[in-house]
Amino acid sequence: MMIKARKLCEPDLSLHERDCPLLDVIAPGGRDLFMDFAGGVPAPGRGAHPPVNFHGMAAATGGAFHNRPSTVTPDGRAVLVLIPGRAELAIEAVRRLRAAGHTVLATWKECGRHQLAGLFRRPGNLGAIDIIRGSVNAWVAPSPAALNMLEGWKGDAPILELPTPYPVDQPEWRIGSDETLSRRGVFIGTREWRVPSRRHGRAVRIAARLARELPGLTVTVVNSEGVSAFLRTLAACGMSQAVRLVRRMPYPGYLRCMAGCRIVLQRDESAVPGQVAGDSLLAGVPCLGGNGMVDGLVFPHLPGAGADDDEVAARALRLLTDDADWSAAVAVSVENGMARASFSAFRRLWSEARRTIP
Repeated sequence: MMIKARKLCEPDLSLHERDCPLLDVIAPGGRDLFMDFAGGVPAPGRGAHPPVNFHGMAAATGGAFHNRPSTVTPDGRAVLVLIPGRAELAIEAVRRLRAAGHTVLATWKECGRHQLAGLFRRPGNLGAIDIIRGSVNAWVAPSPAALNMLEGWKGDAPILELPTPYPVDQPEWRIGSDETLSRRGVFIGTREWRVPSRRHGRAVRIAARLARELPGLTVTVVNSEGVSAFLRTLAACGMSQAVRLVRRMPYPGYLRCMAGCRIVLQRDESAVPGQVAGDSLLAGVPCLGGNGMVDGLVFPHLPGAGADDDEVAARALRLLTDDADWSAAVAVSVENGMARASFSAFRRLWSEARRTIP
């Protein structure tokens, strides 16, 4: 079945026309290479890392992404420090950046509910985070879990609710605007198959239910965790003939694989930033069943993690079989994405937030 997605509108501001303060991002000791977005956003497949998630924050503002403070331009720009699993690695970065006159923000590199719980259980992290709390100018909440934690803290540093942006308003990243795409089947939004709060089993069981109602339906799973994930997938769905297992691939190929599906299905209640939803936005595919921050911004018109399985299955079935319903859902998602999760939307949010930081 050939479905035409609604064409995305042009960005309201180019990266060179914006009036937005720079925001650099640093992951102290991280493996991601230095990337400078001052010249614009790289086309798919051209950069060391796609301009999404925290890289998207730097890319949207024309800033840079670092793994050590020595590469940050000493011009007083704001810098967001991502606290890693070993929180003490962030202490020196915060100190050096403050000493160099930068406005320093902080959040966690992994900020789902289960990830934050693990980080705070690690020996030494509580003390390290107390040191960081006394040194930063502001905290960033990019996920519901991070926001919930930060709102329970006492302190003078402001809390900035900033979703991770996606370049849906950058023409070369509009993977879902390709009208030649033939969209078929269900894509299971996969992250961390071993984590209970991701609830992959429930997502796959819903997909199996849909496959029984729609003979020939294909269920696509990205197998990034090896044979064990494959075996768990088959055991959960009991319908190996319907599963299309694809290997982990470069991000542009992953988006195109997703864009070839009719819907993205998950049952994630981890309160994460919502990268699966952001990926779905770029791919032009409705995303159901998640409770990440981007899910709530872009797909509030579709059942999320709080809905029961029957509601999710019923809505998924309509999207799979009703072209008008699918097109309407995509149109609303694109409108929401442009207004709330695009680079231009992030620039507006960040410009407003920057004025609140002492």
